[in-house]
Amino acid sequence: MFWRKKTPKPKEKHRKKRRRRRRAEPDMQQTLESFVVEEIEIGAAPGGAPVEGPKTKRRSRRKIFSGVRFTFAWIGLWLLIVAAGLVTRGVLPPDETRLLAMAWDMWQQQTWLLPQLNGEPWFRQSPVSLWMILAGWQFWGVNEWWPRLMPALFGFFALVLTSVFARTIWPDQKEVVRYAPVLLLATGLWAMVQTLAVTDLLVVCATLITLIAAFVFARGRRGAGIVLGVTTGFGLLVGGLISLIYVLPVMLLAPFWSERSNKSGWGSWYGSVVIALLLAAGMWIAWLYLAAGGAGLEWQQALSGATSIQALDLFYKHGSWWWYFYLIPLVFFPWSVWPLGWIRLWQVRSRRLDSGFTLCMIWGISSIVLLVLLPVRQPQLMLPLLPAYILLLTWLLMHEDLRTIGEDSFFAGMTFPVIAIGFLLAILPGLPKVEFLPPFIWQMSPLIGVAIAALGIVFSWTPTMDTGKRIMSIAVTTMFVVVAGNFFVGYQIGDRFQSSELNTLLYQAENEGRAIAHVAPYQGEFHFKARLTKPISVLTKEQTRAWILQNPTSLMVTYSGAWQPVAISESALVLDMPYGDKTIRVWDAGLLIPSPE
Repeated sequence: MFWRKKTPKPKEKHRKKRRRRRRAEPDMQQTLESFVVEEIEIGAAPGGAPVEGPKTKRRSRRKIFSGVRFTFAWIGLWLLIVAAGLVTRGVLPPDETRLLAMAWDMWQQQTWLLPQLNGEPWFRQSPVSLWMILAGWQFWGVNEWWPRLMPALFGFFALVLTSVFARTIWPDQKEVVRYAPVLLLATGLWAMVQTLAVTDLLVVCATLITLIAAFVFARGRRGAGIVLGVTTGFGLLVGGLISLIYVLPVMLLAPFWSERSNKSGWGSWYGSVVIALLLAAGMWIAWLYLAAGGAGLEWQQALSGATSIQALDLFYKHGSWWWYFYLIPLVFFPWSVWPLGWIRLWQVRSRRLDSGFTLCMIWGISSIVLLVLLPVRQPQLMLPLLPAYILLLTWLLMHEDLRTIGEDSFFAGMTFPVIAIGFLLAILPGLPKVEFLPPFIWQMSPLIGVAIAALGIVFSWTPTMDTGKRIMSIAVTTMFVVVAGNFFVGYQIGDRFQSSELNTLLYQAENEGRAIAHVAPYQGEFHFKARLTKPISVLTKEQTRAWILQNPTSLMVTYSGAWQPVAISESALVLDMPYGDKTIRVWDAGLLIPSPE
């Protein structure tokens, strides 16, 4: 009938169901999406447990692997410069040979407390570095490579301590912690002294350990006096009284940099500093007393020698009071000429600085002021300050609030500094010589400077990089320059100080019971390599007559450009060989006329 409702066909029922399902799907999708977004934002399931999806785990693994790769990258750069330094050259006189001669004297005489040079007490040299050399010889035997590898190992330890210090003062700045050792490693002076057999890198380690302890204990923790006393005493045994210059101002000015919650009660802190100084002085004087007693001296006599500073012949010695202001940009190269660091420093000029930044400023500025007052002004004395400047620069470059400032500027790269350096090297050979600059600079071809300037122009066409990539690029370039410099130095002076023939002659003479005289100042240049067990007599020309008469079977060593003996025959000259810029001559004293003229 027409009034009856028409029954829908089965196909129409299925179509309606499908339409209703499609209309409901968008609502369900939106509900699911909002739930997922909410869970991601909250970071937990309905029960409160953290949710880590596959993507989150993959990202965390990538971060870990990225950090590991980055660490191994700068460790590889460190290994590169260490290997280059060890392979390309031997020990250089007189600074490195002096340290090895003292260690050899202590080794063969079994006097571990008393540093000796040519049989004489030498209290200018602190004992810890010598103890480290002797300890290595106990394991690997007497060798030349360990005294040169040991400073590199302490240099690596200082890189790690710099990262630890950055984490201590800026725990929320992971990029600062990450890049601080890279900037320190790529600093020119730091890279060059890694395999130099001197004690300054040990002083850097002692300084960092003491300042890390000072930062931690300045917050009010107990035991500051004992811990700081031990670390400061270790610094005195490593570097002598000069080590106090790097740590004492920071400890005395702690109220200016510490974020101590209780600003009152600093009297207890200064009491701890006094206790630390007394304990450190006790450790140092105890060593002096025992060492002087072994040499038959009063400890006051040893104290007069221990308070003097051992200057290095490797560097210019007679700098004026302004000398450090000239050295700072050279020691801090290449970072001192990178404009981006100066751009960032200008941006934070009115910003409130945190405790870590203030500590590093006090550390760097106060130490320079005190170093100016010393009679010896040389670049190696600035090595314990490099971590301070590097931490400041790393904070400016990698702080999360500053990383984008000036990054896209045309002056943020190294283009203009490289062009300026190349231009300077191109014109420098034509300028009058400067006494305190290395002589090889005036021997360089101007084309080298032109090539460097051209390289800077090429840099201007390279794509702009972020700050982290720029740091790594500069670091890698610096490392390869240092490696090339090692090969150049090894090629230029490696054969100039070859003394194997002389060492063999001196060794045989001592075994035959013949005395040896040296008519010039002597700093142990041949003691270690010739394995001499007795002191060499150091003479002036006025003393040679009596020596020849008393020791007719002896050998006498002289240098060209100075006094020479008169020989009876040509056979009196046993050896004539080049050594550095001079010629060494060894004479048979029995064939010499005993006259000082």
